[in-house]
Amino acid sequence: MVKNLFGYWSKAAIWSLLMLPMLLACGTVQETLPAELLGTWTTEDPSYEDRFMQIFKDRIYFGTGQGDPSPNSIIAVSTEYQEDSAVCTIDYQEPDGDEYRLLLRYRFSEDELQLANRSRVTWTRVKT
Repeated sequence: MVKNLFGYWSKAAIWSLLMLPMLLACGTVQETLPAELLGTWTTEDPSYEDRFMQIFKDRIYFGTGQGDPSPNSIIAVSTEYQEDSAVCTIDYQEPDGDEYRLLLRYRFSEDELQLANRSRVTWTRVKT
Protein backbone atom coordinates (compact mmCIF):
# COMPACT_ATOMS: atom_id res chain seq x y z
CA MET A 1 0.00 0.00 0.00
CA VAL A 2 2.78 2.46 0.89
CA LYS A 3 4.61 1.59 -2.30
CA ASN A 4 1.53 2.26 -4.48
CA LEU A 5 0.83 5.56 -2.72
CA PHE A 6 4.44 6.64 -3.30
CA GLY A 7 4.19 5.65 -6.96
CA TYR A 8 1.02 7.68 -7.37
CA TRP A 9 2.53 10.82 -5.81
CA SER A 10 5.75 10.54 -7.75
CA LYS A 11 3.81 10.29 -11.03
CA ALA A 12 1.78 13.34 -10.03
CA ALA A 13 4.95 15.26 -9.18
CA ILE A 14 6.59 14.33 -12.48
CA TRP A 15 3.45 15.29 -14.42
CA SER A 16 3.32 18.64 -12.60
CA LEU A 17 6.97 19.35 -13.36
CA LEU A 18 6.44 18.52 -17.03
CA MET A 19 3.40 20.81 -17.28
CA LEU A 20 4.95 23.75 -15.42
CA PRO A 21 7.07 25.07 -18.35
CA MET A 22 4.06 24.96 -20.67
CA LEU A 23 1.95 26.90 -18.20
CA LEU A 24 4.69 29.46 -17.65
CA ALA A 25 5.20 29.87 -21.39
CA CYS A 26 1.62 31.02 -21.81
CA GLY A 27 0.86 34.66 -21.16
CA THR A 28 -1.25 35.71 -18.23
CA VAL A 29 -4.93 35.73 -19.14
CA GLN A 30 -7.32 38.28 -17.67
CA GLU A 31 -11.10 38.34 -18.14
CA THR A 32 -11.69 42.06 -17.70
CA LEU A 33 -11.06 44.88 -20.12
CA PRO A 34 -7.63 46.42 -19.49
CA ALA A 35 -7.71 50.08 -18.49
CA GLU A 36 -5.13 50.81 -21.23
CA LEU A 37 -7.78 50.16 -23.89
CA LEU A 38 -10.35 52.58 -22.53
CA GLY A 39 -10.81 55.78 -24.49
CA THR A 40 -11.33 57.03 -28.02
CA TRP A 41 -9.10 55.71 -30.80
CA THR A 42 -8.55 57.04 -34.32
CA THR A 43 -6.26 56.27 -37.22
CA GLU A 44 -4.65 58.37 -39.94
CA ASP A 45 -5.13 55.60 -42.49
CA PRO A 46 -7.13 57.19 -45.38
CA SER A 47 -9.36 54.14 -45.76
CA TYR A 48 -10.70 54.79 -42.24
CA GLU A 49 -11.39 58.50 -42.67
CA ASP A 50 -14.06 59.70 -40.20
CA ARG A 51 -13.84 56.41 -38.30
CA PHE A 52 -13.19 55.91 -34.60
CA MET A 53 -13.49 53.36 -31.81
CA GLN A 54 -14.66 54.41 -28.39
CA ILE A 55 -14.07 51.80 -25.70
CA PHE A 56 -15.67 51.83 -22.27
CA LYS A 57 -15.63 49.20 -19.54
CA ASP A 58 -18.98 47.73 -20.60
CA ARG A 59 -19.58 48.95 -24.16
CA ILE A 60 -17.85 49.81 -27.42
CA TYR A 61 -18.81 52.26 -30.15
CA PHE A 62 -17.67 52.26 -33.78
CA GLY A 63 -17.89 55.63 -35.48
CA THR A 64 -18.51 55.23 -39.19
CA GLY A 65 -18.93 58.87 -40.17
CA GLN A 66 -22.68 58.36 -40.68
CA GLY A 67 -24.88 59.51 -37.79
CA ASP A 68 -24.43 58.66 -34.15
CA PRO A 69 -22.72 55.36 -33.35
CA SER A 70 -24.78 52.74 -31.54
CA PRO A 71 -23.68 51.32 -28.20
CA ASN A 72 -22.49 47.73 -28.49
CA SER A 73 -22.63 45.85 -25.20
CA ILE A 74 -19.45 44.02 -24.23
CA ILE A 75 -20.46 40.51 -23.19
CA ALA A 76 -17.07 38.83 -22.72
CA VAL A 77 -13.41 39.80 -22.60
CA SER A 78 -10.23 37.77 -22.58
CA THR A 79 -6.84 39.44 -22.48
CA GLU A 80 -3.50 37.69 -22.81
CA TYR A 81 -0.53 39.72 -21.66
CA GLN A 82 2.73 39.23 -23.48
CA GLU A 83 6.14 40.83 -23.00
CA ASP A 84 5.46 44.08 -24.86
CA SER A 85 1.76 43.89 -25.68
CA ALA A 86 -1.66 42.61 -24.73
CA VAL A 87 -3.95 40.69 -27.06
CA CYS A 88 -7.55 41.39 -26.17
CA THR A 89 -10.56 39.46 -27.45
CA ILE A 90 -13.81 41.38 -27.03
CA ASP A 91 -17.15 39.69 -27.66
CA TYR A 92 -19.86 42.28 -28.10
CA GLN A 93 -23.53 42.47 -28.98
CA GLU A 94 -25.05 45.04 -31.30
CA PRO A 95 -28.40 46.66 -30.40
CA ASP A 96 -30.20 44.31 -32.83
CA GLY A 97 -28.85 41.27 -30.94
CA ASP A 98 -26.14 40.16 -33.38
CA GLU A 99 -22.91 39.10 -31.66
CA TYR A 100 -19.38 39.69 -32.93
CA ARG A 101 -15.80 39.17 -31.82
CA LEU A 102 -13.07 41.82 -32.05
CA LEU A 103 -9.38 41.01 -31.60
CA LEU A 104 -7.09 43.89 -30.66
CA ARG A 105 -3.38 44.07 -29.96
CA TYR A 106 -2.31 46.86 -27.62
CA ARG A 107 1.37 47.81 -27.73
CA PHE A 108 2.44 49.30 -24.39
CA SER A 109 5.50 51.25 -25.52
CA GLU A 110 3.71 53.04 -28.38
CA ASP A 111 0.26 53.34 -26.73
CA GLU A 112 -1.38 52.08 -29.91
CA LEU A 113 -3.93 49.51 -31.05
CA GLN A 114 -4.05 47.23 -34.05
CA LEU A 115 -6.98 45.16 -35.19
CA ALA A 116 -5.98 41.53 -35.70
CA ASN A 117 -7.39 41.45 -39.24
CA ARG A 118 -5.85 44.85 -40.14
CA SER A 119 -2.46 44.72 -38.44
CA ARG A 120 -0.95 47.36 -40.75
CA VAL A 121 -3.42 49.98 -39.54
CA THR A 122 -2.42 51.66 -36.30
CA TRP A 123 -4.97 53.30 -34.02
CA THR A 124 -3.86 55.96 -31.55
CA ARG A 125 -5.63 57.28 -28.49
CA VAL A 126 -7.26 60.69 -28.76
CA LYS A 127 -5.64 62.94 -26.17
CA THR A 128 -8.14 64.67 -23.92
